[in-house]
Amino acid sequence: MKDELIELTQQACVAAVTECGKYFNCEECPEFKYAKDDKCRMAFIADHLIANGVTVQRWIPVSERLPESNGAYLVHAGRRYIDCVRFAKDLYAIDPYDFAIRKGKSGFYIYDSEYGFDVYEGVTHWMPLPEPPKEDE
Repeated sequence: MKDELIELTQQACVAAVTECGKYFNCEECPEFKYAKDDKCRMAFIADHLIANGVTVQRWIPVSERLPESNGAYLVHAGRRYIDCVRFAKDLYAIDPYDFAIRKGKSGFYIYDSEYGFDVYEGVTHWMPLPEPPKEDE
């Protein structure tokens, strides 16, 4: 993992220098807004790392935003443990019976084989699940 990150960073540095060479002066550069204190090169490096799947894992407050797509997420709901639950942009589309009054509303939910679907209340923070290990790991 460390070697891969070093390789991506080296590629990003080369890309930043190459990109800077395309412009006669900094004012022509699309990253000029970062030009103070050499942040423009850091912006090119960050873009390259992001484009290659490097992310910063952090807990995202629900007050900041909700997930952009349906799926499983790690959540914290003010308790001392973390749960893995699902999120839906439209709960009604998941199950019109259990979520009859939630048409068009998004939220985290769980499923119990005895009781069916239920909203997972009280989520304060969430984050995407990490990528599963590769076969050879």
